[in-house]
Amino acid sequence: MLDFIYKSLFILSKHGKEDTYIFKYFRKASKLLVNIIYPFYFSWIKKTGIGIEPASKNNVIISLTSFPARINYVWICIETLLRQETMPNKIILWLADSQFTGIDDLPSKLLKLQKRGLEIRFCEDLRSHKKYYYTMKEYPNSNILIVDDDMFYPKNLVTRLLVSSKKNPNTVCCNRGHVMQATEDSISPYSNWLRKTEKNVPSYELCPTGCGGVLYPPGSLIEDVFDKSDIMKLCLNADDLWLKVMGLLNKTKAIKTDSNMIDYFDIIQTQHVKLTKSNVGENMNDIQLNNILRKYHINFKELFRN
Repeated sequence: MLDFIYKSLFILSKHGKEDTYIFKYFRKASKLLVNIIYPFYFSWIKKTGIGIEPASKNNVIISLTSFPARINYVWICIETLLRQETMPNKIILWLADSQFTGIDDLPSKLLKLQKRGLEIRFCEDLRSHKKYYYTMKEYPNSNILIVDDDMFYPKNLVTRLLVSSKKNPNTVCCNRGHVMQATEDSISPYSNWLRKTEKNVPSYELCPTGCGGVLYPPGSLIEDVFDKSDIMKLCLNADDLWLKVMGLLNKTKAIKTDSNMIDYFDIIQTQHVKLTKSNVGENMNDIQLNNILRKYHINFKELFRN
């Protein structure tokens, strides 16, 4: 059902229907229905097989993080990741050791997913940066697919991103992103970035956002991406922006899998704690991006011409 709904919304989007009443009503009603049905569906219709393929030549590792306010619901998101038509080599969930007393502190529904391939690892708290930091550091030669912990992902998530990556080697591939806008001497405020564009070729302007899933090929970011001190000081709550700048400094472009790609449904129970509300509403994205750019001077005007 979920994949049928996403496909229907995608077709409507492709035909320019996103602003119509029918599209908005269908999306809202479908999101509510999925949130009601799928937790029960996942509980009753249990998958017994392994949801990963360690020997796969695709060399894809899905990496995500969570925190106490969402830990009771992250199993729903991970269920969608364990039911992919193209199975990843690994799925790793990173949790801060300062927020949990240990593995026994976790919900039983989450722990049961370990039997199907989920790895649960504990680490130092880097907030949202945990979703990529430790996996990229430990597996530098793998394709790292980062996702958020509060989404219903379609079964073709891995397939779609891999197909795009093979067509566009050495490019960061995403399902969702914003188009950065340059000014004479820097970058426009985050609120002015374009949410949609018909242009869909590898570009420096596109800033991928993790909620749609982002595939980072090996060697796409500079080594400074692992500078914990700068992460803490400059952009602790803006992993997407940090990763974008680390890619720009490596001359790595980004591309969406499709210019009409839709936003996936979030898990409603998780949305009372949402970082983007603070980052956008309080201009924290702009503040944190400016923090990064004070250290890394980038001529966006010149870069975006290429």
